[in-house]
Amino acid sequence: MRILRRQRPRRPSPAPRLERFKSRGHRTMQTDFKRNSLSLSISLALVCMTGHAADEAAPQPGDTPTAGKPVLQIVTVNGEKDKGLKSKYVQVGAFRDQALIDAPFTVNIIPRVMLEAQDAQGVFDALKNSAGVARSQTSGSVNDSLAIRGISVDARTNYRLNGSLPVINLIDLPMENKERVEALKGSSALYYGFSTPAGIINLVTKRATAAPVTSFSVSGNEYGQLVGAVDLGRKFGDKGKFGIRVNAAGGRLRNAIEGGNGNRTFGSVALDWKATEDLAFRFDAENIHKNIVENAGIGLLPAVKGVIALPPVQDPTKLLSGPWSHYDAKSQNYLLRTDYTINDAWALTAEIGRAETDRTRRSFGQLLNYNIATGEGTLRTQFVHGQVYVNKNARLELTGRTELLVDHELTIGTMQNKRSQNAPNLQTVLFKQNMYEPRELVPPPLNTDLTYNPQAIDDKGIYLFDKMRFTQAWSFLVGARYSDYSNATTTTTYKVKKTSPSAGLVYKVRPDTTLYATYLEGVEETGIAPASTVNAFEAMPPAVSKTRELGFRTEAFAGLMASAAYFQIDRASAYTNAANRFVVDGQSHYDGLEFSLNGAITPQLQTYISGMLLDAEQRNAVNANVIGKIPENTAKRTGSVFLEYKTRFLEGLSVNAGAYYTGPRAVNNENNAFIPGYTIYTAGVRYATRIGGYPTSFQVNAENLGDKRYWSAAGGALLASGMPRMFKATAKIDF
Repeated sequence: MRILRRQRPRRPSPAPRLERFKSRGHRTMQTDFKRNSLSLSISLALVCMTGHAADEAAPQPGDTPTAGKPVLQIVTVNGEKDKGLKSKYVQVGAFRDQALIDAPFTVNIIPRVMLEAQDAQGVFDALKNSAGVARSQTSGSVNDSLAIRGISVDARTNYRLNGSLPVINLIDLPMENKERVEALKGSSALYYGFSTPAGIINLVTKRATAAPVTSFSVSGNEYGQLVGAVDLGRKFGDKGKFGIRVNAAGGRLRNAIEGGNGNRTFGSVALDWKATEDLAFRFDAENIHKNIVENAGIGLLPAVKGVIALPPVQDPTKLLSGPWSHYDAKSQNYLLRTDYTINDAWALTAEIGRAETDRTRRSFGQLLNYNIATGEGTLRTQFVHGQVYVNKNARLELTGRTELLVDHELTIGTMQNKRSQNAPNLQTVLFKQNMYEPRELVPPPLNTDLTYNPQAIDDKGIYLFDKMRFTQAWSFLVGARYSDYSNATTTTTYKVKKTSPSAGLVYKVRPDTTLYATYLEGVEETGIAPASTVNAFEAMPPAVSKTRELGFRTEAFAGLMASAAYFQIDRASAYTNAANRFVVDGQSHYDGLEFSLNGAITPQLQTYISGMLLDAEQRNAVNANVIGKIPENTAKRTGSVFLEYKTRFLEGLSVNAGAYYTGPRAVNNENNAFIPGYTIYTAGVRYATRIGGYPTSFQVNAENLGDKRYWSAAGGALLASGMPRMFKATAKIDF
């Protein structure tokens, strides 16, 4: 991964860059993607005649910039995974491609070494190590629906590939080809446009390195899951100008749910081409497929005198839906990036991408109107098939450094993000079902006639960001984004034109310690009504959010990165009301304190610690019953501790353990009931050796080590129970 860093003599400072989105209508997406990719690449190639060198390697000790002139420096961070649980660079947001110590926002980075130590198989597996990240609505057996700081992470806009392409989180996002997972918390509207202030989840892909990679692995669990994977990477050509990284995986899926069977396949390729000393291209492609039985959720009973009675935590091994209740989805993601170094002070970046997720079929059920004593109730199942979701993006960004009274690091960009979905109609079927002793259900006859309520979103933006350095220690940040947004369905159309400001102040106490204060405004989509509501899939109107943050980050402790931040967020409140309708009503206010510590305590012992204290309440609502109440699925306290120890008595043997706490959470915005807090424990052991001269490793991990039964998620008038204890095993060999 290359990173552009702007620097004056003896005063290094990194800077962000730019992308551009450009797209057409749904029916011509494939053609337009190819044509736009080609035109962007050709345009940049035509101007490459006037550039200076942009080497991928860091400068040698003898290389010095021209005296007194701001210059671009390029460094390499491909080897960062070897540095353990401490990360030095961030790849997301307006400060993408710069040193983490200088980033004026809260960001948690889960590096590859940690993904492997925990045998992470999905986004939540990675981000459970980040305070304030929790499941929302569902258990995660199909895909990870998440909330950060009590705010839902939008599946269409808040998940990014390589800091750019918004991938669609309606299918499990694979970890096999990911170098790291990042969580940028708070508003990101300056760089990403319309998105919730929960934050951005960024998935950074592996790339070819100087050392060849040939790796095979097989993994499974105690329920019979078995998945094989391959990882291949090479650089070739003159001076390694070409690079390729290929990942593939596939096999059968099994979990603790009786009849919870399925399968998955995955393939990806990451290509790199350094066409000239000034011009470089990167291309990423992913193809994902997953088909698995989806269990039903538990709906909320009506409130009686302001209180909702909660049932005992459901046995997560019981299948409430039928064995025919499959969630069958596939996804394709494509991203092309071009970097051109204009001269020593300026660089141009262009990106274009496309993401599509098709849900061939889904049968989502929720148990309603049940008798807590007997377990008898009604299972309402909504059948839908042929859902198509498409994101198309283009971004063009000019970044540079200049001197005008003070030192300026400038980012000027434009982007377009088009999102569409066909929104076919639902068919609802009611079954008699028992929560405690489920019956095996017969698949019903279904009407195959489809009607559609398509949605088309066009989010265009122009943005400017300036980091002004007044002294070696003080920097002032100012930026603004002009957004032109439209959201059209067959029944409603929303249009918004809005300028969103941002500002910040950064004080460099010393080279390894930074203080910062930031203010950001953004416009967010307030969501789409969940499938469980009477207005399922209805798009809500956009609204303004505001984020303020005061933070501290230091590397003063050898081998460790420590950070702490106080934040405030104001945003529109969207929730499911007593009539089971998803509405936007009033405002939610969040006050929080978050901290983290990660890295090496000793050469043998590494840690990743995070925690959050949060005070959230609803204000100014038409529904007086929610004023002063906590937003649903929002915990006041969360925290985690992970430790990994490399033993001295047996070379190659390492052990790890983790503890993850989530406090009580309201089941709805009226606070009619709360699910209890819980602590989940994990453990793992890994042995690395050589067999036949080849590096080989064997690993066993345990999830929910104490086999605790707990409600793992609330929200959207649903409850989901956490999975029981599970043992996983992995064997891997490198050639």
